[in-house]
Amino acid sequence: MDTNKYNDSIFADDDRVDGLAKVTGKAKFSAEFKPAGLTYGVFVCSTIAKGAIKQMDIQDAKKAPGVLDIIYYLNCPEVPGFKPADRTKNPNARDFTGLKVFVQQYGG
Repeated sequence: MDTNKYNDSIFADDDRVDGLAKVTGKAKFSAEFKPAGLTYGVFVCSTIAKGAIKQMDIQDAKKAPGVLDIIYYLNCPEVPGFKPADRTKNPNARDFTGLKVFVQQYGG
């Protein structure tokens, strides 16, 4: 007899609220909703594996058609509700700083 408690949830015959709508093609998915004023953000990652940013000139990019703004390390907003890592529980904990990271290194 298999007493694995996880098997019960895998093989359970539970009703899914949206199951019938999905299999009949009537369900609405998030990509189908287009609210007015919807904007998109795109992260652009570096193509250089190991390097340092010395300066950024974003003026031409800001003038490109459809660009509302460019958010980067010098103007990115604080993350609401962000709490720094609790180093009392883990002294090696590191904060995720995202776009706030800017390290200038001198190699000479």
